[in-house]
Amino acid sequence: MEAGGVDLRALLENQLEGLERWVRAELEGRDKANVVALRELERRLNEMNELRRQIIAERGIYMTREMYDQKHDELEHLVVQLTAKVSTIEGGNIVKSSTITWALAGLGVVITLVVVFINLATSGNL
Repeated sequence: MEAGGVDLRALLENQLEGLERWVRAELEGRDKANVVALRELERRLNEMNELRRQIIAERGIYMTREMYDQKHDELEHLVVQLTAKVSTIEGGNIVKSSTITWALAGLGVVITLVVVFINLATSGNL
């Protein structure tokens, strides 16, 4: 069939072939894009699986919040007890220190008096 000197069948077949080439090129491009996307998806999935394995392996290393709170409370209680003991010890040391200071001062007074009496006795003024 020719219309105005143009073979319609040849024209349609030519356009159909062009359309088929375009569709094949589009599909190949999409296939390539899908392959790239699939590789990226597999890479991310492998990373997530590795992270999951790491989390499972480390699960027993960390303590729970409840355990932390309990241990922290125990430590606070021990600190309060130790602070009270240190205060008691320091308070006792202050009493001992002041007692020793007064005793030394008294001993100094006694020694001074003895020296004065010895000086007076040897000088004949006594």
